[in-house]
Amino acid sequence: MSQKQAAFDEADALIAFYDTEDSPAPEGIQTVDISDEQWTALLDAQANGKRLVRGGDGLPIAVDPPPPTPDEIKAFNTNARDALLAAAALAIAPLQDAVDLDEATDEETALLKQWKQYRVAVNRVDLTQATPVWPAAPTT
Repeated sequence: MSQKQAAFDEADALIAFYDTEDSPAPEGIQTVDISDEQWTALLDAQANGKRLVRGGDGLPIAVDPPPPTPDEIKAFNTNARDALLAAAALAIAPLQDAVDLDEATDEETALLKQWKQYRVAVNRVDLTQATPVWPAAPTT
């Protein structure tokens, strides 16, 4: 009968699961034995965003991840902003072409203005907020 095992790094983060029959730990890796039920519960917790670490009793436990740092928040929001601006640029380009060529309909001219207002609003979002409120894109 096989035994499930868990291994940790120096910072007590769980780094691997092993099975004594199906996937034994490499030589020199220190492990702790866990039950099949613990293994399943830990995998489920990890799939739901939890971090797996060594608990006070030496066995693995699931904990909430630390909150993002201000730099991580800003980087994430910068990427989101850039994606929204790229989508806006794709929508604006043909509308601007129609205006520049004096071929725009009244609806296209109005839509171009809405997209440009949206782009300005996106650029004004505070990227340091954990959950910024993004403006709604114009509907076409």
